[in-house]
Amino acid sequence: MDRQLIDDFLSYLSSQKNRSLNTIEAYRNDLNQFVEFLELNREVESITDVKQEDVAAFVSALFSHGHRKTSIERKLSAVRSFYNFLLRRGHVELNPARYVGPIKKGKQLPQIVTESEINGLLDDWHPQSPLEFRDKAIIELLYDTGLRASELLSLDVSDVKDADSVLVRGKGQKERFVPLTKSAILAINSYLAVRDKLKPKEEALFLNRFGKRLSRRGLYNVIRNRFEQLATTYGVHPHMLRHAFATHLLNNGADLRSIQELLGHSSISTTQIYTHVSLRRIVEQYRKSHPRK
Repeated sequence: MDRQLIDDFLSYLSSQKNRSLNTIEAYRNDLNQFVEFLELNREVESITDVKQEDVAAFVSALFSHGHRKTSIERKLSAVRSFYNFLLRRGHVELNPARYVGPIKKGKQLPQIVTESEINGLLDDWHPQSPLEFRDKAIIELLYDTGLRASELLSLDVSDVKDADSVLVRGKGQKERFVPLTKSAILAINSYLAVRDKLKPKEEALFLNRFGKRLSRRGLYNVIRNRFEQLATTYGVHPHMLRHAFATHLLNNGADLRSIQELLGHSSISTTQIYTHVSLRRIVEQYRKSHPRK
């Protein structure tokens, strides 16, 4: 999604409103988070196509992920100010954030697709066509590595061929190595064995039916189609698998710092937002650690 209009808005705040660098950076972070949410969770082609329900969904997601009310109000204010700017410049006819307010309810943790559900889907899936082999490799890779959608889509064949780990270029071009599970390696190799049938026109790992690099919308459709039966409960977007990856690792004993490295988070606080310690895990640690046993 083109972010040029955000840059125009930030330039306006700097040159016309004389806002401080800290204020402008806060607006940048909040608006980039909003756009990333749209790219991962909403089928919106352009930032000028956003509807009121898209903004409301963003606010709801912030609540679900444990953000404080003051933080949500600040982010919503940034979105509202941005669309007022677009309205004055004639880029939109209505401000989609005008009538959206913070949700009046307590924090809710999002539901996580269970290990048995996702293992059942993958274990019982026997691809028959090149696109099905591609789809299974995509879902295996997302769940087994916790990659962001953008990170997965940017992979080339050379990044994973004959490898037991993958070099990932994350936000800010920060690089990290993420190990591949045996299941992911098998799924990738099975897909690579039939990839030529898609008549590749570039070195992208995951191709569409025309032999070109798979788009974000194409990836969204893969997830939606393969998780159709779970859609009403868990939602259908690539980030669902990233979230499940982190949560299931945590539930099975991985420490938060290791998960932070695998996810490519610069701050441990970000990792805490995307992972939820199960009640079972809390009770186990409590009984193990309390001096009174």
